[in-house]
Amino acid sequence: MNRKIGFFSVFIISFILCGSGAWAMNHEKTYDTGHNQHSGMMMGESMVILGQAEVSGIKGMAHLSDVRKQMTAMGRSETNHFMMMFSDTKTGQPIDTGTAALKVQTPAGETLAPVKLIGMDGHFGADITLKETGEYHFLVGTKLGDGQKRQFHFDYTLK
Repeated sequence: MNRKIGFFSVFIISFILCGSGAWAMNHEKTYDTGHNQHSGMMMGESMVILGQAEVSGIKGMAHLSDVRKQMTAMGRSETNHFMMMFSDTKTGQPIDTGTAALKVQTPAGETLAPVKLIGMDGHFGADITLKETGEYHFLVGTKLGDGQKRQFHFDYTLK
Protein backbone atom coordinates (compact mmCIF):
# COMPACT_ATOMS: atom_id res chain seq x y z
CA MET A 1 0.00 0.00 0.00
CA ASN A 2 2.82 2.45 0.85
CA ARG A 3 4.38 1.73 -2.52
CA LYS A 4 1.11 2.71 -4.26
CA ILE A 5 0.88 5.93 -2.26
CA GLY A 6 4.52 6.74 -3.06
CA PHE A 7 3.99 6.10 -6.77
CA PHE A 8 0.79 8.16 -6.76
CA SER A 9 2.58 11.08 -5.06
CA VAL A 10 5.44 10.98 -7.57
CA PHE A 11 2.91 10.78 -10.42
CA ILE A 12 0.98 13.82 -9.15
CA ILE A 13 4.13 15.89 -8.61
CA SER A 14 5.43 14.94 -12.07
CA PHE A 15 2.08 15.78 -13.64
CA ILE A 16 2.02 19.19 -11.97
CA LEU A 17 5.62 20.05 -12.82
CA CYS A 18 5.56 18.82 -16.42
CA GLY A 19 1.98 19.61 -17.27
CA SER A 20 1.88 23.12 -15.84
CA GLY A 21 5.08 24.11 -17.64
CA ALA A 22 3.73 22.98 -20.99
CA TRP A 23 0.39 24.69 -20.33
CA ALA A 24 2.12 27.93 -19.35
CA MET A 25 4.25 27.88 -22.51
CA ASN A 26 1.22 27.37 -24.73
CA HIS A 27 -1.01 29.91 -23.02
CA GLU A 28 1.32 32.60 -21.75
CA LYS A 29 -0.38 35.99 -21.71
CA THR A 30 0.05 39.19 -19.74
CA TYR A 31 -2.77 40.66 -17.67
CA ASP A 32 -2.73 44.15 -16.23
CA THR A 33 -4.09 44.35 -12.69
CA GLY A 34 -3.97 48.13 -12.70
CA HIS A 35 -0.66 48.50 -10.87
CA ASN A 36 1.52 45.74 -12.20
CA GLN A 37 1.72 43.12 -14.90
CA HIS A 38 1.46 39.38 -14.26
CA SER A 39 2.87 37.32 -17.10
CA GLY A 40 3.00 33.59 -17.64
CA MET A 41 0.07 32.99 -15.29
CA MET A 42 -1.02 29.84 -17.12
CA MET A 43 -4.14 31.60 -18.40
CA GLY A 44 -5.82 28.97 -20.53
CA GLU A 45 -9.02 29.29 -22.50
CA SER A 46 -10.98 27.85 -19.56
CA MET A 47 -9.83 30.48 -17.05
CA VAL A 48 -12.16 33.28 -15.99
CA ILE A 49 -11.10 36.46 -14.21
CA LEU A 50 -13.66 36.90 -11.43
CA GLY A 51 -12.57 40.46 -10.77
CA GLN A 52 -10.44 42.58 -8.50
CA ALA A 53 -11.10 44.21 -5.18
CA GLU A 54 -9.06 46.62 -3.09
CA VAL A 55 -9.10 46.30 0.69
CA SER A 56 -6.91 48.34 3.04
CA GLY A 57 -4.11 48.98 0.56
CA ILE A 58 -4.10 45.50 -0.99
CA LYS A 59 -5.50 44.62 -4.39
CA GLY A 60 -6.79 41.08 -4.78
CA MET A 61 -7.49 39.56 -8.18
CA ALA A 62 -9.45 36.30 -8.36
CA HIS A 63 -9.46 33.68 -11.14
CA LEU A 64 -11.40 30.47 -11.65
CA SER A 65 -10.21 27.73 -13.99
CA ASP A 66 -12.08 24.64 -15.18
CA VAL A 67 -9.91 21.62 -14.28
CA ARG A 68 -12.62 18.97 -14.45
CA LYS A 69 -10.96 17.08 -17.33
CA GLN A 70 -7.55 16.86 -15.60
CA MET A 71 -9.07 15.91 -12.23
CA THR A 72 -11.35 13.27 -13.73
CA ALA A 73 -8.31 11.71 -15.42
CA MET A 74 -6.71 11.43 -11.96
CA GLY A 75 -9.87 9.98 -10.38
CA ARG A 76 -10.66 13.17 -8.46
CA SER A 77 -13.97 15.05 -8.16
CA GLU A 78 -12.78 18.68 -8.09
CA THR A 79 -14.08 20.78 -10.98
CA ASN A 80 -12.28 24.12 -10.66
CA HIS A 81 -9.07 25.74 -9.49
CA PHE A 82 -9.66 28.98 -7.57
CA MET A 83 -6.72 31.35 -7.28
CA MET A 84 -5.99 34.77 -5.85
CA MET A 85 -3.13 37.12 -6.51
CA PHE A 86 -2.41 40.04 -4.23
CA SER A 87 -0.43 43.23 -4.74
CA ASP A 88 0.35 46.37 -2.76
CA THR A 89 -1.74 49.21 -4.22
CA LYS A 90 0.99 51.81 -3.61
CA THR A 91 4.03 49.96 -4.93
CA GLY A 92 2.40 47.41 -7.26
CA GLN A 93 4.61 44.73 -5.73
CA PRO A 94 3.09 41.23 -5.59
CA ILE A 95 2.37 39.78 -2.15
CA ASP A 96 2.84 36.05 -1.74
CA THR A 97 3.38 35.66 2.00
CA GLY A 98 0.76 35.07 4.64
CA THR A 99 -2.36 32.94 4.72
CA ALA A 100 -5.64 32.89 2.81
CA ALA A 101 -8.80 30.79 3.01
CA LEU A 102 -11.88 30.50 0.81
CA LYS A 103 -15.55 30.09 1.72
CA VAL A 104 -17.95 29.28 -1.10
CA GLN A 105 -21.69 29.88 -1.02
CA THR A 106 -23.56 27.71 -3.54
CA PRO A 107 -26.53 28.80 -5.66
CA ALA A 108 -28.75 26.93 -3.17
CA GLY A 109 -27.47 29.17 -0.36
CA GLU A 110 -25.31 26.49 1.30
CA THR A 111 -21.94 27.65 2.62
CA LEU A 112 -19.28 25.00 2.04
CA ALA A 113 -16.52 24.24 4.55
CA PRO A 114 -13.60 26.70 4.37
CA VAL A 115 -10.70 25.72 2.12
CA LYS A 116 -7.12 26.81 2.79
CA LEU A 117 -5.56 28.51 -0.22
CA ILE A 118 -2.01 27.27 -0.68
CA GLY A 119 0.81 29.59 -1.76
CA MET A 120 1.76 28.63 -5.35
CA ASP A 121 4.27 30.45 -7.54
CA GLY A 122 2.99 34.00 -6.96
CA HIS A 123 -0.61 33.21 -6.10
CA PHE A 124 -2.73 31.40 -3.53
CA GLY A 125 -4.96 28.61 -4.82
CA ALA A 126 -6.98 25.47 -4.22
CA ASP A 127 -9.00 22.96 -6.20
CA ILE A 128 -12.73 23.11 -5.42
CA THR A 129 -15.95 21.45 -6.59
CA LEU A 130 -18.76 23.49 -8.12
CA LYS A 131 -21.59 21.03 -8.77
CA GLU A 132 -24.64 23.10 -9.69
CA THR A 133 -25.39 25.90 -12.13
CA GLY A 134 -26.23 29.34 -10.79
CA GLU A 135 -24.57 32.15 -8.86
CA TYR A 136 -21.70 31.35 -6.50
CA HIS A 137 -20.27 33.74 -3.91
CA PHE A 138 -16.58 33.50 -3.00
CA LEU A 139 -15.34 35.05 0.25
CA VAL A 140 -11.58 35.08 0.69
CA GLY A 141 -10.24 35.82 4.17
CA THR A 142 -6.58 36.75 4.42
CA LYS A 143 -3.85 37.51 6.89
CA LEU A 144 -1.02 38.51 4.58
CA GLY A 145 2.58 39.37 5.46
CA ASP A 146 1.64 42.64 7.21
CA GLY A 147 -0.51 40.70 9.73
CA GLN A 148 -3.71 42.64 8.95
CA LYS A 149 -6.90 40.63 8.33
CA ARG A 150 -8.82 41.39 5.13
CA GLN A 151 -11.79 39.91 3.26
CA PHE A 152 -12.38 39.91 -0.48
CA HIS A 153 -15.71 39.01 -2.11
CA PHE A 154 -16.37 37.80 -5.67
CA ASP A 155 -19.40 36.42 -7.52
CA TYR A 156 -19.60 34.05 -10.46
CA THR A 157 -22.51 32.55 -12.36
CA LEU A 158 -21.87 29.00 -13.55
CA LYS A 159 -23.90 28.19 -16.64
